[in-house]
Amino acid sequence: MHESVCAIRNGVKFVKSSPSRFEKYKKSVESEKIQNNGLVVLDVPTKWNSTYLMLASSLKFVKAFDRLDDEDLHYQTYFKEDENEQKRIGPPHFEDWENAKVFVQFLKTFYDVTL
Repeated sequence: MHESVCAIRNGVKFVKSSPSRFEKYKKSVESEKIQNNGLVVLDVPTKWNSTYLMLASSLKFVKAFDRLDDEDLHYQTYFKEDENEQKRIGPPHFEDWENAKVFVQFLKTFYDVTL
C-alpha cells in the first residue's frame, strides 16, 4: 500500500511542480473529458487526512494521469530520476489505483468521523 500511495503522491508532485506541467495535466483532463470540479491536491505525508484528500481527488483523474504517462516524456523521465539517491516510486499504474480505492474507503470512515 505504501508504494501505491508514494506512486500517486509522486504523480501529483510532478503535476504541481511547475506551471507548464500543470497546464499539460489540465490538457490531459480536458482531453479525457473529465469534469474538473477541483483538481488534485498534494498531501502532507505525516497527516493521514490530507493523504485521504489527495487519494480521493486523484482517483477522479486516473485517465488524465494515464494520458500523461502515455504522451509526456517529461512525466516518464521524472520517475527515472533520483530523489535522495533513490529512484522515484511511480508512475502510478492500475494496481496502485486499485489499492488507492481500497485505502480511500478505509480512510473515509475516519475522515467523516473527524468532521
